[in-house]
Order: sequence, then C-alpha cells, then structure tokens
Amino acid sequence: MNNQDYGTAWTATAVDLVLTYDLGIVAVAGVIFMFVEAKRIGMKRVWVLVVLSGITAMAFVFPLFLALRERHLEKSGS
Repeated sequence: MNNQDYGTAWTATAVDLVLTYDLGIVAVAGVIFMFVEAKRIGMKRVWVLVVLSGITAMAFVFPLFLALRERHLEKSGS
C-alpha cells in the first residue's frame, strides 16, 4: 500500500477497462441469479452472501451459494 491509485490502475489501458467491465457484468449477473434462484427455491438471507462478496470475492461467494443451494434442495426434498 504505497499510496497507489488502484481505481486508475484497473482502467489504465483499454484491455484493463474491458476486463473490469467484464468482471462487473459477471458479478451483477451472478447476484441477480442468486436472488432469483434463492426466491424460487425459498432460501433466506441470500443478501448476506452478496455483502460477503464485497468483503471476500465473488469467486468465493458464488460457489458457496451453489453449495448452500444444493444443501437447501436436499433438505427440502426437491
């Protein structure tokens, strides 16, 4: 942490900007899927996972959601 501007670094070149947009779009699509799927099968408190993705990473939270989804489906017998 040497007083570097990470926001500028993420968009410094055209390639960086495209990758940043790509990650953002994937994250938004993942969150929408999580909310829709959780509502469809009756999972509660999925918002906690969305908040957790801001602290950890979507690469950790999305597989966690899928695991919790499978666990919920097994318990509910669906």
